[in-house]
Amino acid sequence: MSANVYEIVNEGEWIRVKFPYAPIVINELKRVIPFQFRKFDKNSNTWLIHRERVEELQYVLKKYFGEMERKCLVIVCRGETPSVYGIPMVTYGRDSFYPQRAWCFNVLTVVRYPPHGSRKYPEFHGVILAEVFKDRKIGIEPSDKVEVIEIPWENRLEIKDFIENELRKLENLDEAFEKLKQRINTLVITTTQVEEDKVSEIHRVETLVKTLRTTYRKIIVEVPEDKLDEVLTKLKELGLEPKVTQ
Repeated sequence: MSANVYEIVNEGEWIRVKFPYAPIVINELKRVIPFQFRKFDKNSNTWLIHRERVEELQYVLKKYFGEMERKCLVIVCRGETPSVYGIPMVTYGRDSFYPQRAWCFNVLTVVRYPPHGSRKYPEFHGVILAEVFKDRKIGIEPSDKVEVIEIPWENRLEIKDFIENELRKLENLDEAFEKLKQRINTLVITTTQVEEDKVSEIHRVETLVKTLRTTYRKIIVEVPEDKLDEVLTKLKELGLEPKVTQ
């Protein structure tokens, strides 16, 4: 799941729009919309565009953000950090590192592990959690030094908390990566591919398991008490070893 890159709210005579800070977009907005039809609200970091200029606004948003999505990515780095639109997500030396800020990404948290390389040839080994704006042309390509895992948008703060409170305690990237993958694999699945009110509980669980068991090592499913025995029996038939928690 991803979130919209920009947000629009109709406020009658004016349209309020919020988008990532990008000088190229702001310059284009100023070029196509005369100053009397636009104003910037410093308190909310949003633009107010007069409704008479909605077509110009849509033109700018579509031109720069039309094919973009906002994704939440876990990036595991082994020697270097990735860049988005040519901007490095983290700059680093032998003894220090600094998360960067850019219109096309927002680094939520970073944790670094040894080795750090030499002062002349520093290395970055660690985990980055970031919101990234991307389109079909731009992405973070996996390599032998970079591994990318997309996580559900609604779980980004949960994973941020896990990285900062659990992974920071570890001293080895391989151990941290395994623990991180296990945590991601146990995220509560809140959506199903069938409507619950039109199928039986057992059918819902069976469909969910068959669809996701190749991706998730652990699956958490909420089941009504009166259907618990039936669901447990079916899960065992599927070759699983269910555990019940209250």
